[in-house]
Amino acid sequence: MSSGQGRQLLFARLLADPGLAVAFAEDPERFASHYGHDRADARALAGVDQHRLAVAANLALAKRLRWFGLHILEALILWERNEPGTGRLTRLTIRSGMHAAESTDECWSRVPAIVSEVRGMPGGKVMADLLQFEWIMHELMARTEASPVANSAHPRVHPDVVMATFGSAVTEVRRMVLDYKDPHTVSWTETHYLIRRQGDQGVRVRSIPKDIKEILESCDGTTAPSSIAKELGWPLERIEQVIAQASAQGLTLTGPQVC
Repeated sequence: MSSGQGRQLLFARLLADPGLAVAFAEDPERFASHYGHDRADARALAGVDQHRLAVAANLALAKRLRWFGLHILEALILWERNEPGTGRLTRLTIRSGMHAAESTDECWSRVPAIVSEVRGMPGGKVMADLLQFEWIMHELMARTEASPVANSAHPRVHPDVVMATFGSAVTEVRRMVLDYKDPHTVSWTETHYLIRRQGDQGVRVRSIPKDIKEILESCDGTTAPSSIAKELGWPLERIEQVIAQASAQGLTLTGPQVC
């Protein structure tokens, strides 16, 4: 095989697998030895096509993520390729093995580990919040039916409701990322959300005040409203008002309302 043909074969192989492309970029000669390619071809390819390989790995990974429904991570990967000094999220995602997953469940199961690592990266907090937000919505929709709830005398948050706090306005960040805009321009402001599954129709998200979140999180089925008021330092009337409003909206379950 001619040197030119060898480089073409190597290049085609790297284009087909983002994991191999990243491994090649880290050490071309070691890669060639391990996978049976000519080391001279590897050196030549690394010298002239490194940028193209990086872009190809990025695009191949994004396509794979789209297949598994990870549209936010796909958008972050595509946004990253146009920014200086990028590639961290692409490499991290590939190292997680997500690109080689054989099922949607296997792919999504790697998200929590990626969130933890991304949060520790410089400038990674916004991306970590966004991926955590996607994970929560995915988990809610993945449930085949509402979790069974034991009968209780005190208010309990519905199993299809999750409260979450993020360091930024994560819904705004999400819109920006899907438009391939820089998510880091969003101000870093603690924001609280109520995330609710609405059957098979999707997930509804709304921002809520911190005190509402704290009250609803205290509705665990074992704590009386008077105890919640004492623990949070709020008037009992305020606690009862919030619980009554939540019950009217189907957000809490109480006594005979529990199936």
